[in-house]
Order: sequence, then structure tokens, then C-alpha cells
Amino acid sequence: LHEATNSTNDYSSDDAKTSKESLKHDPLANMTIEEATSRFAQIAEAYQVLSDPVQRYEYDWELLEMEDEWEEEKLLMEEERREKEKYQQHHSQYERRQQSFNNNEEWSLYDKIKNGAS
Repeated sequence: LHEATNSTNDYSSDDAKTSKESLKHDPLANMTIEEATSRFAQIAEAYQVLSDPVQRYEYDWELLEMEDEWEEEKLLMEEERREKEKYQQHHSQYERRQQSFNNNEEWSLYDKIKNGAS
């Protein structure tokens, strides 16, 4: 086999330790059978789509449409954020005016007249 693959069989214990350490952190090596099967199916489907020019064009077109929809969604979110800020500004102005009005002596006088106190 080594001759057929033009490789050597020089494999030290340090290489084995390094290989074992690598496998500990390799996400593909640590999958369950179900996860690996699912991942392989995803890769096979992606390869099939990307290798066929028509399917690839349709996929790219769908991505572009999704990007356009996302841009529209971001614009709507930005508009909603601005409207919320505008509401909060108006509300805080209203509260300041209300507080000012409540602290005003004329309001106290109006309240006394309204309640029948002299």
C-alpha cells in the first residue's frame, strides 16, 4: 500500500499522540452516526445542487431574493426603531410639560376653584 500511494510508514509515537489530540477536537470525528449521516446527506445535496448549472442558478437566485428580503426587513426594523425613538422623545416632552404644568401655581389655583375651595 505504501508503494502504491507513495507514502512512508514512518509513524512515531509523537505522531500518534498528535493525531489522537487532533481527533479529540475534530467535530466530524465526534459525531454520532445519526449526525454524521445527516451531515453527509447535506453535503451530498449541496454537491448535487452546485454541480448542476441550472440548480445552481436557481439556488443563487433564491439567495439573492433572500438577501433582498433581508434588506427590506432591516429597513423596516430601522424605521420601527426611529418611530419608537420619536415616540419616546414626544412622550418625554409631554411628561416634562405635564410636570411643569403640575408645578405651576396657576394649576393649584385652578384646582382650588374647581374643587370649590376658596
